[in-house]
Amino acid sequence: MNTLCRLMAPVLSFLSEEVSDYYQGKQKTCSVHLQDFVKPPLVSYYGLPEEEQPRVRKMWQCLKKVRGVVMKALEEQRKKKLVKSSLEASLVLQVNLTEEEKDKEEGQLLLDLLALEEKNNTHNTHNTGTYDYRLLQDYFVVSEVQLSQTQHSNHNHSSSSMEGEWMVYEECAWLRMKVKRAGGGKCERCWRYFEEVTPPSEDLCCRCRSAVVAQRQRQSQD
Repeated sequence: MNTLCRLMAPVLSFLSEEVSDYYQGKQKTCSVHLQDFVKPPLVSYYGLPEEEQPRVRKMWQCLKKVRGVVMKALEEQRKKKLVKSSLEASLVLQVNLTEEEKDKEEGQLLLDLLALEEKNNTHNTHNTGTYDYRLLQDYFVVSEVQLSQTQHSNHNHSSSSMEGEWMVYEECAWLRMKVKRAGGGKCERCWRYFEEVTPPSEDLCCRCRSAVVAQRQRQSQD
C-alpha cells in the first residue's frame, strides 16, 4: 500500500493523499508527494554473491546490444525475401575472442551468460553442451541459434559489411552472423520451425507437446 500510494500520487493526487493520511496516521511526517520511494531489495541473479551481480548485469547489457545488431541483420534478410518473419530464421553466430581488449571482453560476457543459463537450466533446455541457446532463441525470436568461437579477425569494422553470407556490424565488431532459412516443419503452437515437426503426422514440437500434455492432465484432474 505504501508503494502503491506513492506510485498513483501523480495521477490521483487527492485520493493518494487521503489514503496515506488514513494508513500512515500520526506517523505521517509530510505529504505523500514529498515522500521517497521504498528502495527495492537487491535481486540475486543466478544465486551468485552480491559482488558478482555487477558483472551479471553487464552480461545482460551485452546481450541487449547483440539483439540490436541481430534485429538489423534479420531486417536486411526480410527485405531480400529470404525470410518473412524472424521465426523463419536460423542464426549462426561466431564470437571472435582475438579482437581488441574491449571487444574480447564483450564476447566473453556473452559466453559467460550462456554458460550461466546452462548451469542453472533456466529454460529446461535439452541441450547438453556448455551453453544454453534457448535463451538466444527466445530473446531474438528465431527458430534456431548456433554459436561458436572463431580465431579469425573481422577485418571490416565500418558499419555493416558482407563477407560472403557473413555480416559484421560496428556495434559488435567481435561478432559475425549469418541468417539462414530454418529447416523442418512449422509448429502450430509456437510457430517455430523444427526438424522433428513433420505435418500432418506431427504438428507440434517437443516443447509444445509437453505443454499441451501437462495442460490436459491438469484439466482432467479438475
